[in-house]
Amino acid sequence: MRGGGPGSISVSRARIPAGPPCSVMRCLRLIVCVFEDLGYVNFYPYTILRPVFMLPVFSRTILDLIHSHVANVFGDVKVFLVYRRFLSDIYGFRFTYEGPSDILFINGRVLGDFGFRDVLKLVSGEGVVVCSDDEVVSVLVPYVFLDVFKDFCYDVVGDEFYSNVFSLFRKVCGSGVRVFGDIFDFVNFIFNVLGDYRSLKSFIGEDFKVFDGCFRVLDFDGGRLVADARDGPVVLGSGLKVSGDVILRGPVFVGEGVCFKGFCEVLNSVVGSFCDVGGVIYNSIVFGGCSIGCGCYVNNAVLGFGCEVGDCCFIDGADFYSLIGDGGLILPGSRLYEVPYVGCLSIVHGEFEGVCISSFYNVVERGRIDVEALVKPIRSRLGLDVDYNILRLIVNDVLLRERVFVSRFDFSLLK
Repeated sequence: MRGGGPGSISVSRARIPAGPPCSVMRCLRLIVCVFEDLGYVNFYPYTILRPVFMLPVFSRTILDLIHSHVANVFGDVKVFLVYRRFLSDIYGFRFTYEGPSDILFINGRVLGDFGFRDVLKLVSGEGVVVCSDDEVVSVLVPYVFLDVFKDFCYDVVGDEFYSNVFSLFRKVCGSGVRVFGDIFDFVNFIFNVLGDYRSLKSFIGEDFKVFDGCFRVLDFDGGRLVADARDGPVVLGSGLKVSGDVILRGPVFVGEGVCFKGFCEVLNSVVGSFCDVGGVIYNSIVFGGCSIGCGCYVNNAVLGFGCEVGDCCFIDGADFYSLIGDGGLILPGSRLYEVPYVGCLSIVHGEFEGVCISSFYNVVERGRIDVEALVKPIRSRLGLDVDYNILRLIVNDVLLRERVFVSRFDFSLLK
């Protein structure tokens, strides 16, 4: 599977046909559907080109965590996905419903932790809706009710689905289960876990090297790395390369295949897998496949997958986070101060302060799509194959919803 983030599983998307008459008795096998509801918009700009359940939680994705706990509770069951139709054309998920089966619907914004595993154990043969803080966590739909939900898997879940499940099935409140409300909720969770090794270790694999409560100097062929874990854990993935002098002041998480170049200092930050990093990174999250040039300063920022930040750039979210979308290109020498939002696949050059920058900035002009200008970075920086028609659907969806999301920042939007 391409573009799904590290450790993604091969799963499928389905349209469920209507079930048989309700007289059919059941003691049936279970299949699981992880769905994306309309709440994906609250995770812009990181859900423009990927489903919400593919957001990375350290070395895994939300989907990986859900899947592992489903397997722990139910064993080997089929898992398939429901999300935006145009994204299915990018990722190529397909599934044919083979029935008869009960279906357990799981919200793709739920954190698959141990509390979630305990909630799964509440699932029985009857229809049940598990909620937490008025958010739907999961819904078990018995086979005899599938005719009510026959159109559910056609597209993103809307209000009609929620009204159906609440009217038909018993509601159970699951305590201790977290459903991410928006990107800020997600980011705050990452930082809270980052500083607590007891929590962090449940989100990383066994092949990570962990330093906690100590000070270590590691020699590499091209340089030296200082892991200062006295104020928080320093976690290092495999395949790490160092060319120069690197200081990591915990808490810090570094994914696999990361390359540090020149002088680097990282403090209270997450660096995803297969990134090239130069300069200084403070209080930030860098998703996988990013490139940060030498002499850069990045503070209070979240960089999406495949971002490229040129040499000597300055990015400072100041009192809040700068959200920079997937595939963003920040040209050398650019300065972004208190820029709360930069949409996906934007090309940014110059000095910006206190403004939001829309997706496809300097790429899409007045609704006209330069196919080559979009296709090349999508393929080279994100590893996705997208044709012209899908691009039009993505751009139209963003134009419809992005302004609503950005309005919460109370800044002007550069388009």
